[in-house]
Amino acid sequence: VLTLNDGVIPPTLNHETCDPCAADLSIVANTAITRDVKVLLNNSLAFGGYDAVLCLAKPGVLPEHVELAEDAS
Repeated sequence: VLTLNDGVIPPTLNHETCDPCAADLSIVANTAITRDVKVLLNNSLAFGGYDAVLCLAKPGVLPEHVELAEDAS
């Protein structure tokens, strides 16, 4: 939430070497950067499969109504 408010993207600490397969990705390594962030995605992974994904957006960026797919079960 602070990233949406302040525009400061925190770094990945202790990042020393980038995998060549990820050369095209924009990685924030060791030093924070400032950007106009409108939408962010946070992946939280834990032991035992307790995982969560959180998507946050500034007001007015996403559509007000999103059609959800029907449950296929």
